[in-house]
Amino acid sequence: MMQQRLLIAARRTLAVLFLTGSLFVSAASFAQSLPTIRTTFGARNVLEPSPCFEFACFNRASYDGNTLAAIGATYPAVYVFLRLSSGPWYQQRVLQNRTALAPGYDTAGYRYPIAVVGDDILVTAFQSGPDVPATCATHVFGRTGTSWQVKQVIDTCAGQFAKDGHRILFGTAGQMPIYGRGANGLFSEESRVFPPSAGIFNAQKSIALHGWTVVIGTPLANSETGAAYIFQRRSGQWLLLETLVPDGGGGTRFGASVAAYEYNVAVGAPGAVNPSGVGRGLIYMYTGVGDNWAISQEITEPPGTDNTFGTALAMRGRRLVVSADNFYPYATGPFVYLYERGVRQSDWTPRGQFATGNGLSIELSGSTALVDVEGLRFGTFPAIVNLPALREPDVAP
Repeated sequence: MMQQRLLIAARRTLAVLFLTGSLFVSAASFAQSLPTIRTTFGARNVLEPSPCFEFACFNRASYDGNTLAAIGATYPAVYVFLRLSSGPWYQQRVLQNRTALAPGYDTAGYRYPIAVVGDDILVTAFQSGPDVPATCATHVFGRTGTSWQVKQVIDTCAGQFAKDGHRILFGTAGQMPIYGRGANGLFSEESRVFPPSAGIFNAQKSIALHGWTVVIGTPLANSETGAAYIFQRRSGQWLLLETLVPDGGGGTRFGASVAAYEYNVAVGAPGAVNPSGVGRGLIYMYTGVGDNWAISQEITEPPGTDNTFGTALAMRGRRLVVSADNFYPYATGPFVYLYERGVRQSDWTPRGQFATGNGLSIELSGSTALVDVEGLRFGTFPAIVNLPALREPDVAP
């Protein structure tokens, strides 16, 4: 009982440190010391139970530019935060599912996944009842001034979303549609990604979309060895051009996280053996096009930690953000790491770390990052981090 109380106390202390932005890394904790990049905004929710950090404020979030939207951890509503162009974030609206209940249904609300695309919010709407099957659709909210309204209902549900500008990939168990926002502000289906064989998309997966490339990771395939599928669009059709598999054996969980940007694909393998012998997890960086892909780098967590590396990641331009996971609330981790690639040097090198904790999902927008940090019991804390300027300019002198 005493050990349990100490563990709970430690978790609460960690949560307080996270919420106040006071968690720093001891230089002795790392063989390679990295600067800590402070969290600039941690979304809080006054309507959730107190203390919010014990139950988590939200259940996943998304953002784009100056808009952040999160689903309540207890109440199935969407909480909208806005940021002034040169000022702080503030909670602006709470959006509820006002759809009339069908006969036999007694509850309507919103649930994961959620995506902010420009000025729009896409979120999964549901209805449920004691003796009827749950129904769902995707609601698209648009904003006019300070008012939000459902401007479109897409009769498709997804288990997750992947964004690329004004395009969004619906991660489903079968054919995966891609919707794009047109000049009229509405989303319409532009194409579909078909599974290479029946049942491939049924299991746990990660998804990524950028330009002409779609990546689907299946970490549970082949006794959790994992795999990743690279699709590229040719003549209006998405073709499977490469199937990536790791060198490791069962338990590698290759494909637990994926990202794509131009001619680069990142695949997280949290169960891979770290060459340093400390901790686990690798990020495999691939470079290529079509059916010609090769590993350009294997990225490990900076030494000195004992985490599971590569549970979530995001890549945009010359920035890569990777999360590490650890169940126990160690004072020196886990962290989310910022990697950067130079103009003259193609290797990814660590630039800094966020003292946020386990990141379940990561999004990049401009020079900021959103990390959905895992709560102590359930749910997430959306945390916004301002990234430092690139060490090398985009255009070499």
